[in-house]
This record gives sequence, C-alpha cells and structure tokens, in this order.
Amino acid sequence: MCAGLILLALTLASCGPKQAAEPPFVRLADGLGGPDGPYRRHLGNEDRVVIYAPYEARGAHFGNMPVPPDGMISLREVVDIDKIHPDALGVRIRSRRFIPFGDPEQGAPPTYAYVALPRVGKRQQVPGTRIRVLPPGEGERFISIRIKEVLPLAREYVTEPIVIARKARLDFGVAFGDDWPFDPVSAEFAVAVECEGQRKELWTRVIEGTGQAVRSPWIDASVDLTLLAGKRVRFAFVTRPVDEADGPAPSFACSAWSCPVLVGEARRRPAPAPNVILISLDTLRPDHLGFYGYERPTSPKLDAFVEQAVVFEQAVAPSTWTTPSHASVFTGLHPTVHEAGIPTKGIELRNEWTTLAELARDRGYLTAAYTEGGMVGIDIGFSQGFDWFSDGDRIDSSMSCARRTFLDGAQWLMRYGHQPFFLFLHTFEVHAPFTPSFTNGRRFDDSYDPDYEPGTFPEFAVSREDRVRCEAAYDGEIVHTDDVVGEFLAQLGEMGLLENTAVIVFSDHGEEFWEHGDFGHTSQVYDEVLRTVLFVRLPGRHPPHGRVAQLVSLQDVFATVVELMDLDCTAPADSMSLLSLIGESTVTPRYARERVVSHLCQNQRGSPQGTTVAIEWTTHSVRTADGKYIRTDKPWAADIVSGALAADAAKTFVRELYDLGADPAEKNNLAAENQGELDGWEADLGRFLDDVGGSAALHGADGPRTDTLSEEAREALQAQGYL
Repeated sequence: MCAGLILLALTLASCGPKQAAEPPFVRLADGLGGPDGPYRRHLGNEDRVVIYAPYEARGAHFGNMPVPPDGMISLREVVDIDKIHPDALGVRIRSRRFIPFGDPEQGAPPTYAYVALPRVGKRQQVPGTRIRVLPPGEGERFISIRIKEVLPLAREYVTEPIVIARKARLDFGVAFGDDWPFDPVSAEFAVAVECEGQRKELWTRVIEGTGQAVRSPWIDASVDLTLLAGKRVRFAFVTRPVDEADGPAPSFACSAWSCPVLVGEARRRPAPAPNVILISLDTLRPDHLGFYGYERPTSPKLDAFVEQAVVFEQAVAPSTWTTPSHASVFTGLHPTVHEAGIPTKGIELRNEWTTLAELARDRGYLTAAYTEGGMVGIDIGFSQGFDWFSDGDRIDSSMSCARRTFLDGAQWLMRYGHQPFFLFLHTFEVHAPFTPSFTNGRRFDDSYDPDYEPGTFPEFAVSREDRVRCEAAYDGEIVHTDDVVGEFLAQLGEMGLLENTAVIVFSDHGEEFWEHGDFGHTSQVYDEVLRTVLFVRLPGRHPPHGRVAQLVSLQDVFATVVELMDLDCTAPADSMSLLSLIGESTVTPRYARERVVSHLCQNQRGSPQGTTVAIEWTTHSVRTADGKYIRTDKPWAADIVSGALAADAAKTFVRELYDLGADPAEKNNLAAENQGELDGWEADLGRFLDDVGGSAALHGADGPRTDTLSEEAREALQAQGYL
C-alpha cells in the first residue's frame, strides 16, 4: 500500500517572535492545521499538537439517541462524510450507554461498544446503513455515539526545506492512539532527513500497541542535528507496519506524531517581553498564609519568595469555583460572558474565546500546562493554545499530586526554558478532601488521624471538634503545597530563569469553614470564598516589590500577561493590567477598577412528589473597597425542588448589603434598613452586566445551549461535587 504524502508548509514568520529575524524554534506540525488551527490529539492524560489527527464526529451533533427494541440504529443523518480523509480505511463507531438524570440505574457504570466499518469504493458506506451498535443482550433506551476515521498504519509526512541552525535538535513524541481499543499491533516509527539528494534515517523505534488505554502513551525522543548545521533539509516522519499481517485494515490502530519542534541555539528573549509562568493554587485562602497575616506557620517558603514580589491584598475572584474563575483568567471575560461553569451553557470553556495560551503561541512562545485535570482539564476546554497539556497522573502515584505536577513543570523547563515560553501549573492539593501527610496533619492537630473521616471530608464534620480538625487538616495541606511550590520557585533561580521570567501566583477562590453556616465554595459568595491569593514577581535581580491595597479582580491577570508578553490582543475583555499599580506599566490609562462583580451558578436538585428536578440558581455579588451587595435566587430554587413552591412559581430574590469597613466578616446584613440603597446597587449590577454583555444571565433571558460536555468530563465534575 502506498504511504500518503503530505507536504508541510512552514510559515517562519508565525513560528517565532515578530521582532526576531530567525525563530529560536519552529513547530513542524503547524503547517498541517485546518481553519481552526493545528491538529490536536488527546491520548491518555495528555493533549498535544500533532502532525495529523483523525477526524472525529462527536457531541451535540449526535445527542443522546433513542435505541429501538432491536438495538439497530441508522447513521444516515449523523456522519459528515465530506470530512473523512481520502486515505481513510473506514470508520470506527463507539456507542456509550446514556442514563438520564433521575433514572433508577443512575450511578451504574457506563457500557461501551465498538463497531468498525471498512471503506467500500470511493465513498464511505455508512449513510442509510442500519448497524447494531450494542452487544447482544445489552439493549439500552438511550446511547450517545462517536465516529472516528481510521487511517492506514503506513503513512509519511514530509516537510518543506528548512535551514538547520547551530546546535539544533529535533524533539517529538510518538504513540499509538489509545483512546479507542484496537487489536495488538506493532509498527516502526522513523525520522528521516533528505539532504543534498540523499535520504538517511536519523531515528527509528518499534512500538508495540496493545490497544489498551494507558495514562500517558507518548514516548518522547530527541535527535541531535549538530552535523546538519547550515544545511537545507527536509524531514520525513514515517510509520510502517513491522509485519504485513499487522495492517493495514485489521488492526484499526492509528499512529501519532506529537509536538515535532526544531529547536535552535539557546536564546534569551530580551526585555520587555519576558516569559511568564502562571501558578494556580486551587482553593487557597489568602488569610491562611503568613504573608497575609495568618498566625500559623503554613507558608514559610512563599513568605520568603514574596519578599521579591508585589502582593495584592484585595484580589477578588469573578466566581467561587475552579472552572469559571480560571476561564476568566485565561480570557479576561466575566463568567456571564464566557459562560464556562454555567450548567445550562455546557460548563466547558468554548473554543470561540481567545485564550492567553493561544495569544502566546501566536506571538512565538512555546506553551505548556501541567495540571491535575478535573475542572481545568482537557475535556473542559482548557488545552486550547497549548503545545503540551497534561491532566496529570494521580492514580497509584507514589508522590503527591502537587509534587508530581511541579516536577513535570520543572522537567519541561529543563528542556525548553531557554526558549521563549508560557507555562501554566495548577494543583488541587489544597482542595477537599483534606488529606495531609501524618506529619503535616499533626502540625496543627495533635490528634490528627488520616483515617478519621470528619478530619478530611468537611461534609462529615458535625461537631465543633470535627470542624476544628477539618480546618487544621486544610492548613496541613497548605504546608505541603508551600514546600512543593517553594522548591519549584527555588529551581527557577537555579536555572537562571528569574532573570527573564515573570511569575504570577494566584488562587482561583477560597474556602468556607462554616463562617456563614456552610462549607466549601459552591454555595455562597462571602469574602472567605471570593478573596484570593495574588502576587507577581517581575523579572530581574531586583524586581519591584511591596503591597497593593487597591481592590482588583482576578481576571485582571489576563491583561497583565498580555502587557508583560507584548501579546497581540484585539479580542474584547473586561480586564485591566495590574502593572500600573506596580509602577511598571507602559500603557495608559492607569488601573481604574472600582468594583468587582462575582457570579455563582449551580443546580439545585431534589425530588418533590417523586419527580426528579434540577433548577439552576444564580448569585451575584458587587464588591467595592468598603461595601458589598449580594443578590440570589437560590432560596427560590430550593423551595421548588423541596416541593414548597410549584415548579412554575415566579422567581424571587434575596438581597444582602454589608459595610465592609465596619463589618469585614459580613455578619450584619443592612438590607432591611437600606431599601433605597439596595436599588442603587441593583442598578449598578445591571449596568455592569449590560456593559460586558452578560445581562441575559441576570434576567434569565437567554435559553440554554446544547450541552457538548463529554461524558467523562461530566462524570469528573459530578465526582468533585460540582454538578
């Protein structure tokens, strides 16, 4: 069988900094991107840019299809044949059992079935074909399906000519697609170079594909190109079966080449466009850290590091939980605009919004992220714009989540820290359940027992003693996180990266410990949940440092990074650069935010009269330097799901007002005696939402979008208690 030949066009002007005559690196996969950018593959726990990704039809296009009693469905209206590659051998069809909310079998494990259809003739023989997609005896009422093309195992991709720089190397990753099972198969992966009319293979490796999913199937490799310096060459990425019996059709295995990057001689990006590292410490309350005034010694390493940084004392999150807050950081948009985290809008960060990673990539930075999945994971849409994106590896790991995450980030910097880069690191280490090591757990609680559930799960803490233990366990988690992050920050200095790298550390929200009668961070919008950690360490030996008392929004991180990295950003955003507050801004006007509007949207579930319902409720807060207004329809939703109100009852709101100067703990609600002032706050909220384009979220005027969230992502969110 003839291998497919694809020419890869290299647009050098888009592969590096705009001011650089020669790019320090070239992404060899970008030329094969479609209208939506480069191809991507999600394999195991990683999402990467690849040379080519098989077309996959999925999502709302298929819905949750009813299945006739005979288990046969027609694919006439769900396959977009025109997108199947001409070389495709056929398609694979995956069906998944779908259990509607409220079904008695809810919670049962999903079942999957796979069908392979070969290509017949010039067009795929799928439309009009009735296919049994479920195993015999496993008939279901509803299923969801995905369809993916199958490419020949023998393939070859060849670049356009390119001149090799001094001390260059070629980095890449290879793998078999593990997202769909296939029969065991072996293939040889090879990288060849064509130079001066001759072709030579520089690297080969035989890989055995088991057809079983693994956490990280990628095998990373590097080829030294020193002997080719100054020569004009083409690269060929080749895959071929080891044995003819292995292909092409029976195995349905798909080979993959990820992140092929031609890296030149080490270069430092000159000021004023430094590298940027964003570090997100999920669920971390600022008032539980030493440099924010906490009496317990939870953060000695961060306390020392912020002596070189600017600390923002009044940073407020745009939402109280992970997905919407991070989406605002990455887009500069308010949650009512980007709609990530709103149940009826699909939860995920949609690709219609431009992210910091996309802007940095377009500007000539390598982009990488090491996270711990879940609410900032691949299935939630956060991988867009990143060359490498990892959801982490927590199962059967001998080290903590945070230690593994930051070790991965440090190892990536050892390979690419000499190139222009944008790196995002995120850890859930501080998030419930609070399970510090025995040593850290005993640091603030002499009776700490890791097997004592009320000490690790806030929902089980009933007595005052339980709650005290729970908060002490939370602080023990902070000690461990401080140790891990502190070690990473020290490594940055050892690698010499602090000279040309800005470090921004933040938390996406805080955590409530019954200050207002509840725990966690998805039910109320008081300051223990909305206030966040935020500090910035600018590049150089003697960066500016100090403390900023000005009220700021966490979503201002977006504009700050845009200014730091000199990114080309024309997308609308409600974000203001914080650099003017540090005295380092080169743009005008100066920082002028006077209020921060926060948004929380969740589902209230219940079964009144035996009928399962889920009612979406919304809470907004408007916070100024000395006041706060809260407006919520949560009690209305709770009354409906409990049966106290009819399902069609008119929506009502509860309003609160606080004088933060006199009452920083928000204990004295002034709403009853200040009705006239409430109307002014309400008008202010309405004007803000109108200005940012989010007024529909306030009035409930916009209908729900089709939910395209993957089943796996939805299950992960439910496991964390977010849906």
